[in-house]
Amino acid sequence: MQNVEFRDDFPDDILKLVGQITISFGQLEYLLKLTIKRLLRKPFHEGMGIADSIWPIRNLLREAENLFAIRVMDQDAETEFRKLLDRVEALNEPRHRIIHAVWAMPPSGALLRVRKGKNYGVKKGELQSLRLEIRGVVRDLERF
Repeated sequence: MQNVEFRDDFPDDILKLVGQITISFGQLEYLLKLTIKRLLRKPFHEGMGIADSIWPIRNLLREAENLFAIRVMDQDAETEFRKLLDRVEALNEPRHRIIHAVWAMPPSGALLRVRKGKNYGVKKGELQSLRLEIRGVVRDLERF
């Protein structure tokens, strides 16, 4: 990536998808924290303060799973909740490859998206799929 131009005037449809992914995953993280607050049975600010202190997301998922098992004590519900948390975990790295990547445009005009030395390129279909998967998890988490 030596001969690239750092700019942010990417195609509008790509910028929109990256924004939607960012917003949707932020909502997903908030719902996870809200779930922890509810499972802790704490007042809003106290419970959210505790949930906000749990990081990285792997630890947030583990805490949600542990609290759910203690509070709900229903094997079928635990299995469903675990599947939902697994979906969150599976979405985290693809999201990192978008949000924490270096986006650039070389003279050839092809968009680059590089994270940890690897160019993932920019594929609209991949971004659309990730956005829809995140939205699906948000909807499912809202129901729990």
